[in-house]
Parts: sequence; C-alpha cells; structure tokens
Amino acid sequence: MANWTNARLVVVGRRADVLAFSKSARRSLEYFPREMRVSEGGELSSGRIRSPSGSKLSEKTYSFQFARVDPMAQFRRVSRRHERCWFIVAYSDPCWPESNTSLIRAGRCESFSMPAEVQAHFCGRVGFNPGSERFRDDLCWQAEDAIMDDCVERWRRKIPGWRK
Repeated sequence: MANWTNARLVVVGRRADVLAFSKSARRSLEYFPREMRVSEGGELSSGRIRSPSGSKLSEKTYSFQFARVDPMAQFRRVSRRHERCWFIVAYSDPCWPESNTSLIRAGRCESFSMPAEVQAHFCGRVGFNPGSERFRDDLCWQAEDAIMDDCVERWRRKIPGWRK
C-alpha cells in the first residue's frame, strides 16, 4: 500500500503567465500525472487565480497527493515550459518527520527541509500529537496546512514584486 503525502503547488507570475500554465495543466497529464489527479484522499483541486492589491503578480494554488511521483522533479521539468512563473512546492506529513519545500523557476530549484522542532511547534499549536493513541485526522490536517502555509510564505518573500 502506498504512503500518500499531501502537497501544495503555488504558481506565481504575471496573470497571463499563470493563466497559460492553468490552461496547459488542464489539458496535459505531463503537468499533473494521474497519481496527482486522483489519489487516496481525493482529486486534484485548485483555487481561483488571485492577485493581491498592489502586486503586479498573481498566483494559483493546487492541492494534491502523491505517493511515487517526486513532486520536486516533476515541477522542475514543468517549469522549463513556463519560465516566467515561479513554482512553490510544499509537502508535509506531521506523522512522518518530513516537511519539504522548494522554489523552482526555469528548471532551477532551491529547497528547504523544515527542522523537526519547527514542525513539532506547528503540531503543538493546533493540539496535534502524532504519537498519541487517540489520533485525530482533523488535527493532523490542520497541522499539515499550517506547516505548508509557512513553507509557501517563506518563498513568497523571495519573489520580486510579490506583495501579500
């Protein structure tokens, strides 16, 4: 049985470039392979393109799961087709001490692994204890969201022209 991990992709760029990525992603399995489109926890989902006021950039967020596909390698390949966009990839599993994130552009990648102590801090903030006998999925998901939010925000600050 596969070990599924929740992940998030945030595509950042000029509105026209983010829209071009979105259209291509809907048409081609090369962007999100079948495993990412339909998984143990549900289907690939995405929000609307949003543009914070005062920013010349827009973003679109995708949520998915993966088990065998390496999302960092996957989006490094995809980023070569959309060189004007930044790709923020984040994945987390509070039950397994692994939270990784990357900022990718034009095939180049900068990565960061969240230290276990910081991950534990986010779990504690929502009252989640991965080792507890009374495991609660809802708290696990809240911890995952908080961890991935932090990972995404880390990279947003590095993108020129991005404003919240």
